[in-house]
Amino acid sequence: MSFKISYHKENHFTPLDKSKTINNINVEYKNSANKTFEVSFTSDKGTYETQFNLNKISKEEAFEIIDVITGHVNH
Repeated sequence: MSFKISYHKENHFTPLDKSKTINNINVEYKNSANKTFEVSFTSDKGTYETQFNLNKISKEEAFEIIDVITGHVNH
């Protein structure tokens, strides 16, 4: 598995270590155990929680995927 995305209608998730803005959405992220890179954000449609396997995909590629997702969630 390269990555997994979970969607929740509720606008809540556990805050992560760092954050940055992508497509006007605050995106939080952190490195987790077992080479997992977690990324979460809330849009007007709900909360998205994503886990990337860093053995299969780089952080840069993970942010490119998040850029695509955030570019579509509020439209």
